[in-house]
Amino acid sequence: MTARFAMIGAATLIFAATDVSARHPDSRVLSHRTIASTHVEVIAESDGGRLVRLRRKGAGYAFEYYLEYWRGNGGVVVGATFRRGKCRSGDASAIRPTEDAMARTTLDFRIGEYLRECPLARAREAELRRSLDSAWPAFSALAEQARAETEAENQAIADHGKEE
Repeated sequence: MTARFAMIGAATLIFAATDVSARHPDSRVLSHRTIASTHVEVIAESDGGRLVRLRRKGAGYAFEYYLEYWRGNGGVVVGATFRRGKCRSGDASAIRPTEDAMARTTLDFRIGEYLRECPLARAREAELRRSLDSAWPAFSALAEQARAETEAENQAIADHGKEE
């Protein structure tokens, strides 16, 4: 009986791994951590981009904030969504100046706007904010690393073919 459940569990894990890779055929996860129930991850896109994402799901709500670094964009693509029940709030992806996009004040402003549109109970809002506070240092460090890697790639492209 135990062997049967072990086989079912192994099959479930194989199916889950297959399902995840099928959803993202052109990207790979470089880093994934969970800090205070907030997921922080870095994804390498096949065409050279880096996506740094912060995701938090709580009772009745979901929040996602991401920064995308691409060669030659002149900034960072920023996007965010907040959902609570049927209420949806968020911003369309847009290229922003790098310093603005990576600032904690930008995240705080956005989450404040979303919570005005789709309010949470005080305890849940406080839980969300504490979770983001805990995860922000890791997210910020990974975002800085993605920025530096993208800038290095931009420089390598600019230097390609130059005489030394």
